[in-house]
Amino acid sequence: MSNSIIFDAVFYERKRECSFVNNVYLKNNPEISIYSQKSTGNNSKSGIHILEDVPSYVNIELHENYNAYNILKSNVLGFYVNLEGYSDVEEYLKSQMGAKNRSRLRGLVNRLEKCFDITYKIYFGEITKEDYELLFAYLKKFIKERFSQRGDKHQAMKEWNLYKESTFNMIMKKEASLYVIYNENRPIDICLNYHVAGVYVNKIRSYDIDYSKFRLGYIDIIKQLEWCLENNYTIFDLMRGDLRYKREFCNVITNLDRFIIYPKHNFGAKLWANIKKEELLLRPKLRFIKDATRKVLKNNASADTVQENKEPEIKIVELTVFPTNIKLEQIDLNQEEFNPLRKSVYEFQYSTSEHSKDVQIYKLTNEPGSFIVKSTSKIIKISLSTSQMIN
Repeated sequence: MSNSIIFDAVFYERKRECSFVNNVYLKNNPEISIYSQKSTGNNSKSGIHILEDVPSYVNIELHENYNAYNILKSNVLGFYVNLEGYSDVEEYLKSQMGAKNRSRLRGLVNRLEKCFDITYKIYFGEITKEDYELLFAYLKKFIKERFSQRGDKHQAMKEWNLYKESTFNMIMKKEASLYVIYNENRPIDICLNYHVAGVYVNKIRSYDIDYSKFRLGYIDIIKQLEWCLENNYTIFDLMRGDLRYKREFCNVITNLDRFIIYPKHNFGAKLWANIKKEELLLRPKLRFIKDATRKVLKNNASADTVQENKEPEIKIVELTVFPTNIKLEQIDLNQEEFNPLRKSVYEFQYSTSEHSKDVQIYKLTNEPGSFIVKSTSKIIKISLSTSQMIN
């Protein structure tokens, strides 16, 4: 029998201990351990273990009773930032991307901070239960809305209760953190991270999709890189998953390692490990066929799915003058009933670079679902269907 173990679940999330591992340490600094224990090897007569998604910046020291096959070059890519040798985030970004892209990133940060009262906060070593509960509720909401928009499901939802139960104590012990971007006192972007031996692991991240235009995911990475450099971290790990933003930010892209670990003096386990090794070497080809089949099936069913997840139609018209011949009532966008309006207003702010305090919103009392949005430089009319409004 074999037991599959994901590296970050054991060594970052601390969900279980490994009797077959004595030490996990950084390759560039062997004196720094990510995980260390005096293993007794009590399970050396048991079956084999498959240790998956091992990042390239660590070495693993097994208990003396175990051997391992290293099945290199799995089809899963890992992405991380090696921060050694950099003094600040601007120096790192200059080494990673051209002037045009750096200017674009600075523009995103400046635009967000110009339009809203933005603050950045990391909860690391201290957090109240009230803040913790609130932030986890927001993070769950962000994930569900974002993935519903994509017609997909986030893997973290399968173990959400486990994350929620374990993370508070880990934050208090400085083994985890929540990095948050606030607009005034409202969270709009949240990242759950793990901390160990100078490694910052960006495990779960999401944002309020009403702010999509502002590219919050790019901004939170910049700000977290700043924090890591200020606090002498050497690795910023964005983990597995081949996404464009990771390729833009990460200076190390590598296939994650996979190890088959088996008892040295158990002939049956060694034989089974060999069989398993051949199976795992074939797995990428089988997965390619499976993924290709799934893609075809998904495309065939996409018409209905897209229709279900399609965002409601919103009509926006630019006005040359502020209307004075109709009955208007100024509203507070923070009231829940106006949630369907928020994204359009924020996109208006993005286009005008105007702060929320300089934007007034009025509802047309005789025209349900219609609003006038006025800034110092522009006026628009937004029309929503009445079904979009919250009663």
